[in-house]
Amino acid sequence: MKQIIMMLVLVGLMPVAVQAGPLQKPEDALRDRVHDFTQALLKEKYDDALAFVDPDLVAQWGTDKVKDTGKHFMNFIRGLNEAWFRKLTGFHIRKVEFAKDKNSAVVDLYYYTGTKSGGAWRQEYPADQHWVLKKNVWYWTNK
Repeated sequence: MKQIIMMLVLVGLMPVAVQAGPLQKPEDALRDRVHDFTQALLKEKYDDALAFVDPDLVAQWGTDKVKDTGKHFMNFIRGLNEAWFRKLTGFHIRKVEFAKDKNSAVVDLYYYTGTKSGGAWRQEYPADQHWVLKKNVWYWTNK
């Protein structure tokens, strides 16, 4: 009888397991979130980027302030580049360092710039992003 019940439970859960797919490694999951967040910022999709920000930070600051801060930061970066006749062209995640408790991480990445005219004189600028794990989802945070 136990075997029949166990078999029914397993068969009932099988479609859920197939839909969910294989579990992603923590570093891969974080890298995916960092990529999507940074891509949203570079493309000036601040509403999309908001989904990657720590919900506690959004509750504390409010959605408008979080989006405005992101806009001001990216405009500052773009302005600096434009002053030197350069533009942001992309980024690369260099390294992920997890805290001992594995609930927070610092991500080192490089932003790439090129000449405004599209020349090949590429430069790299390092930056850090801080991330926190909440309810099995990684969020950018300002800490």
